[in-house]
Amino acid sequence: MKSNLLYPVFKHATLPIYHIDKFIFQLYLRQFTTLYKITMSFIFALITLFLSTNGFSQEFLSGKQPEEYSKLSSILYRLAISENKARFAEEHGLSFFENKVRVFINFEPSSSNSKRESVISNHGGTIEKKAKTLVRALVPVESLLSLSREPIIQSIRIPDKPEKQ
Repeated sequence: MKSNLLYPVFKHATLPIYHIDKFIFQLYLRQFTTLYKITMSFIFALITLFLSTNGFSQEFLSGKQPEEYSKLSSILYRLAISENKARFAEEHGLSFFENKVRVFINFEPSSSNSKRESVISNHGGTIEKKAKTLVRALVPVESLLSLSREPIIQSIRIPDKPEKQ
């Protein structure tokens, strides 16, 4: 008789526990699924960022262009520090030939033509056109950083692209 009295109590006591366990399991499963989705999204974003920047360099991780290279346009600076220069130039539509890039160089007005020509040739560049203090040249990508530290240079930038109409 005692077993008959315990059975209904046991039967009713286990029903709510079963439902609570099932509810807790469903909550756990939802949290796990959300955490999984967030983690996978974060990993995908990191992989995409890594591939689009051709690797993480220290300059990229710092997020700033050093002051000593402020004469370089930001796109030329990023080209100079990129791991895969040809790919970077192609992705950004830069004129890139035999590891050289076409640039506009603004010189100090007080500098002489011979000094301008010697600075460009000392860095392995080739002058294409000249107009007063502005020079269009093909310069080796490896020389961009050192060229930007020359005192007679005011700025180095990429040529403007004509807009399609």
